[in-house]
Amino acid sequence: MDCGAAPAEALRQAIDEVTARFGSDAARWRWGDAHRADFVHPVFGRLPVVGRWFDFGLPTDGDNFTVNRGTPGDRGGAVDFPHIHGPGLRAIYDFADLDRSLFMIAPGQSGNPLSAHWGDLAQRWADGAYRTLGPSEPAAARLTLRPR
Repeated sequence: MDCGAAPAEALRQAIDEVTARFGSDAARWRWGDAHRADFVHPVFGRLPVVGRWFDFGLPTDGDNFTVNRGTPGDRGGAVDFPHIHGPGLRAIYDFADLDRSLFMIAPGQSGNPLSAHWGDLAQRWADGAYRTLGPSEPAAARLTLRPR
């Protein structure tokens, strides 16, 4: 095969693989169907039989070259491109008014899969949403430590 035919052949093979996995209607193909962020609990996710109950995943956008980075991994030439690297914590600090600063953490604020806050922020994280932490504590509630 000459150099001029190689790109066309590579494209044909790629379309054949994607069509076999996602169907012939290209208008229904979605990057998130092949690019998922999987959240595996670091302890419970390793347990045989029950481990899968503590894990979950969701479709995400992004790749190596987007603002919302979602680096795809390789599954040995498969059509799936798992989201293996991206921003677990996002923060936008407003130094003029810290109460307006925005944050998001995936998959949630708790590492306990039995907590309501294990995974409660995952979809908002995948959607690129943020939340504020709320007003700062009043100065009277602060503890100031000074050396003698």
